Amino acid sequence: MTKRRLYIYLFIVIGSISGLNAQQFSPSSALDVWRKTNLQEKLYVHTDKNMYMPGEIAWFKIYYLDGFFHRPLQLSEIAYVELIDHTNKPVIQTMVSLEKSDGNGSFTIPSALNTGYYKLRCYTQWMRNFDEHFFFEKLIGIVNIQENRNDSSISVAETYDVGFFPEGGNMIDGVESRIAFHITDQHGKGIGGNGIILDGKDTLLHFETRKMGMGNFMLKPMAGHSYRAQITLGNGSTITKQLPSSLAVGTVMRIDETKDEKLIIHIASKSNAPLYIFAHTRGVIKMASAVVLANGAGIVQVDKNILDEGITQFTVFENNQPICERLYFTFPRKQFQIDASTDTSIYERRKKIKIHINAKNEKGAAVFSKMSTAIYRLDSLQEPDEMNIQNYLLLTSDLKGYIESPSWYFKDGEGAREAIDNLMLTQGWRRFVWSEVLQEKKPLLSYAPEYNGEIISARITDKRTGSLVGNVPVFLSIPGSDTRFWSSVSDAEGIANFEIKNSFGNREFILQSPDSNASINFISPFSTKFSEYPAPAFSVSKFDSVLLSKRNIYAQVQQAYHEKMLDSFKLYREDQAPFFLKPDFSYTLDRFTRFSTMEEVLREYIREVNVVNYGGSFHLHVMNGNNRMPFQTDPLILLDGVAMLDMNKFMNYDPFKIKTIDVVTHKYFLGNMSYFGIIDCKTYKGDMNGYALDPRSVILDFDGLQQQREFYAPSYETPQESASRLPDFRTLLYWNPALKTNEGNADVEFFSSDAAGRYVVVIEGISEKGIPAFTNLYFTVKK
Repeated sequence: MTKRRLYIYLFIVIGSISGLNAQQFSPSSALDVWRKTNLQEKLYVHTDKNMYMPGEIAWFKIYYLDGFFHRPLQLSEIAYVELIDHTNKPVIQTMVSLEKSDGNGSFTIPSALNTGYYKLRCYTQWMRNFDEHFFFEKLIGIVNIQENRNDSSISVAETYDVGFFPEGGNMIDGVESRIAFHITDQHGKGIGGNGIILDGKDTLLHFETRKMGMGNFMLKPMAGHSYRAQITLGNGSTITKQLPSSLAVGTVMRIDETKDEKLIIHIASKSNAPLYIFAHTRGVIKMASAVVLANGAGIVQVDKNILDEGITQFTVFENNQPICERLYFTFPRKQFQIDASTDTSIYERRKKIKIHINAKNEKGAAVFSKMSTAIYRLDSLQEPDEMNIQNYLLLTSDLKGYIESPSWYFKDGEGAREAIDNLMLTQGWRRFVWSEVLQEKKPLLSYAPEYNGEIISARITDKRTGSLVGNVPVFLSIPGSDTRFWSSVSDAEGIANFEIKNSFGNREFILQSPDSNASINFISPFSTKFSEYPAPAFSVSKFDSVLLSKRNIYAQVQQAYHEKMLDSFKLYREDQAPFFLKPDFSYTLDRFTRFSTMEEVLREYIREVNVVNYGGSFHLHVMNGNNRMPFQTDPLILLDGVAMLDMNKFMNYDPFKIKTIDVVTHKYFLGNMSYFGIIDCKTYKGDMNGYALDPRSVILDFDGLQQQREFYAPSYETPQESASRLPDFRTLLYWNPALKTNEGNADVEFFSSDAAGRYVVVIEGISEKGIPAFTNLYFTVKK
C-alpha cells in the first residue's frame, strides 16, 4: 500500500455573477481557487432528543454534506462521534460508517456520568485538516439522580462583557455608522440592559438591548474624540467600556433593505483608490461590482433573489485587499417543505398512531429528500430541541461561538428579521481568512480522506534513541480464520498507515515489525483538539424532583424488562476471503498421514516449498509458479493471519494444531511492500492455539465501526398483546434515521406506550438540491 497521504481536490465550478465580470476581479478567481483546493465537508447530527438519563439510549443520524452547496457528499466513509465532558475529556468515542452520504448509530448513556452538559461532536479525518471549530457540535444534557455532585454547578463568578461592532468593521471620522453591540454573561448568554454613549461628560444617545442581549445604534464619530458606554444590566450591575477608536481614513459600509426585495449598500470612503464590492454565499460567488463614488459616497443595489439561503458575506476591496465586511442572512424560501399530520390529536395508551408525511416544494410538487424522524415525550426536563438541520446548516455552522436559541431567529415577523440582522452585525464568518485566499496558499493537509475505509496509523521510533524512523516495515493483523492482514512501510515522519475496510465491532489488532529496533506506538484516530466555546449553566433545581425520579424508574424498567430487544444489533457480514483472494495451492492436513514436525510436513506434502537449514537457521523458499525455480528470499508466513517473525520458532510449532496450509507461488504486492510467495497456515479455531507472540508485538483492543442497533418498539395489534403485563415506559416512541418517501409521501405507524403525556414529532431532512427543512407536530397520550 502506497503512503496514504492522499490529497484529493474536488473541483466544483458553479456560481452566478452579476454586475462586473468576476474573472476581471482577482478576489473572485482567488476564491474560486480556494474553493477547489479546500473541499469543505459539513456534518449535521440529528439526535432523537437532547436530554438523557443514565441507562437511556441516545440515537443519532449523520447527514454528510458538501460544505458549499449542502448537497449529499460521498468522499469520506467514516465519521467520528464523541461525547465530551466540561474538561474536554471524551466519555464516549465511536466510529460510524457513512454509507451513501448517511450514517446512523446509538450509544447507551453510562451510569457513571455526572449531571451536566456534554458536547456531542462529529467529524471526519478530512475535517481535521481545518479548524476544529468546523466540527459538528451539539450540547447534550444528562441528569443523574444517583449522584450528588452536579458538575455544571461548580461555582463560577458571574462576569459580564459587552462587545461593540461597527458595521463593516471600522468607524471613520465624520462618517455616520451603525454600531451593533452584544452583552453576554460568562456562558455566552445574552443579557438585557440599557445604556448611554458618552463623549467626555456629554451624553450623545441612549440605547437598549433587544433580543438575546443585542441591539444597534447610529453614531457619527468626530476626529479627536473618544467614546465610552455606560450600561446598566437588569440585575443592577453596571459596565463601562470604551468604544473602538475611529480612523481618519477608511471606508464604511451600511446595508439597508427595501420592500421590493432589494438591498441598498451604502459605501462612504475617504480614500481615492478604486473600490469593488464582492459577495458570496458559503464560498459561491453571487455578485461582484465596481463602486462608483461621488463626493466620497456610493450606492450598490443588489437583488436579494440572487442570494442563496443562509449567510452571505459582503466584502469591499481596495487594491485587491479587503477593507470592509458585513454578513447578511437570507431566510429560507420554502423551496423544500415537510408537512405532517396525525389521524387524531389524542390517543389512549397502547394504541396505534398514524402519521402522514408529505415532502414538497413551494409549488406543491414532490421533493426527493433524505429524512429522519424522532417522536418523544415532552416535559420540564425534555423540551423541543433548539437545534435542527435548517438552523444549523444555514446559520450556526457558519458562525463562530455559541449561538443562543438558534430556532428563535427562524420565526416569522419583523422581530426575527431585526434580531438576526443584529446577530450578523456581531459575528464574523469563520470558514476562511481572506489573506490566505488572496495569497492562494495551498492547504497543509495532514489527514487523508477515508474514502475506502478507516485508516489505522502507528508511529515508529527507534527504541534505542526514541527518534522517528522511516522505511521500517510494519504489519497489522486481525487474528482469526479469515486472514485479515495488512502491511506498510513508515514514511519519513515515522508514520505507517493501514487502510482497513469494514471492520465492525470490537476486534483484537496486532501490530508487528521485523525490525528488532523498532518501537510501535498506535495513534488514536480521534482528534485531540477542542473548541473553547463555554457551555451554558446547568441547574437540576429547576426540574421537578418527582419527574426526575419517574424518568429514572422508566429507564431502569425498560432495561430490566426489554434489555434483550434494546441490545439487538444488525449483523454485518465481513469479507471472509483472504487478502490474496485465492491461493495457488491448498492443503488440508487431515487428508494426509500426520507428521510430528513442521519440517516433515513441509518437505513431504508441500511440494511448492523448499526447506533449507543453514547452520541451524531454517529458511523456506517458495517455488516460483512462473518458472518452477525457487525464490531466494523467505516468503510471508502467516499463522491465523499473524506474521511469523521467527522462522525457527515457527518450525518448532506443533503441526497437529494446524488444519490447512495455503500457498501463493508468485511475487505478491501488498500496499507498498512485496513478498516472494505466501504460506498461510490456519489452526482449527483460528486462535493461534498456544503460539506465543513476539514480545515486541503491540496488541490492541480496537473498537471498529459501530454495529447498528435496531430500534425496538412493541406491537399492540392484538388484544392479547395490548393486555400484556410487561410494563412499557417508552418515552421515545419512534425513531427512523432513514425515512423513505414515495413521490414525496410517507406513512408512519407505531404504538403509544404506558407513559402518558404530550409528544412531539420531529421530522428533519435535506433535498437532493441541498435545501434543509424540518417540522414539528404534537399529540397527546391520555392517562
